[in-house]
Amino acid sequence: MRTRIVPVVALAVAVLAGCTGGGPTPAPTDPESAPEQSSGEGAWTPEELARVTLEVETSEESALGEVEGELYQLVGDDVPARIVVTSVDADGGGTLLRFTLASADGSDKRFEPYAFNRKSPGLLDIRDLALVDPKAQTRLHPFLGTKDPERPLILCTCSQHPMNISGVGLELSATFPPLDPATDEVTVEFPGFPALDGIPVTRR
Repeated sequence: MRTRIVPVVALAVAVLAGCTGGGPTPAPTDPESAPEQSSGEGAWTPEELARVTLEVETSEESALGEVEGELYQLVGDDVPARIVVTSVDADGGGTLLRFTLASADGSDKRFEPYAFNRKSPGLLDIRDLALVDPKAQTRLHPFLGTKDPERPLILCTCSQHPMNISGVGLELSATFPPLDPATDEVTVEFPGFPALDGIPVTRR
């Protein structure tokens, strides 16, 4: 397969802060649906707060593909996990991948943030994901960029790497370069997991 090298793209600060490119933003959690909480004893831990605001139920209707694999760990055993791809939305500006990450056995898991950024450890995001465009025969990675050429910290239009998961899917996303206009299916690659072929593309 011919591999096309995708150049680094300079991005606006707002894009980098959002880490999901120009795609749709998840709706905020309804405060009335969240558990009541008071200060002092019994206050939410950071992990509990993240779960209330970030975890989403994934219905069978929204699942485009599902795969089980392991989250790589530098120390200790790799963590069994399940990924469900929920959407691949494409237009002339880019391609937004959304998916959920959950533990394979339904239990709470805490782990080091290395599984999806082994090529660039320490950057705490999920930039090692890839989309394979079979029409153009290209393998795409999320957009990268910097907001300060004098200090070239290369940031990613993708979610931060999680360090906690449970049996409920944690929604993550990444924005990639545009697909070939004729492409209607892609292969999605997650490090440590079998590739997901034939994932349908929705045109925005």
